[in-house]
Amino acid sequence: MIRVAFDIDDTLYECRPKYKDQAPDHDMIGVLRWFHKNGDKVYVWSAGGLDYATQMISKLGINDYVVGAIRKDSASAKEYGITLAFDDCAEFEAKETGVTTIQVNRAHQVPIPSKAQILSAIKVTNS
Repeated sequence: MIRVAFDIDDTLYECRPKYKDQAPDHDMIGVLRWFHKNGDKVYVWSAGGLDYATQMISKLGINDYVVGAIRKDSASAKEYGITLAFDDCAEFEAKETGVTTIQVNRAHQVPIPSKAQILSAIKVTNS
């Protein structure tokens, strides 16, 4: 079982400056649902804070697929045993946390990871 965290802004919720709005990223939500379906523990976190992440779980309609929201910091990563994260920043790919981060950053045109990339990351976290 993997414990995976998904960031909100520019990961599950695409920021679209051109339109001055945000929209759910259904492809990334599909990735989140895939982890849930496989029996993994799925968490949501955000630099916007715990309350924001909690609100976004409901707004995105992913309540049934996540354990809940957690603080986005290394202490929470360790406390909840997060080993894999999807994020627009690679800030948690640090030796002290043990988190492998798959970067999804639309602002810098980094594409959504392929299934092969995800499976490769899973192999790393299960090693």
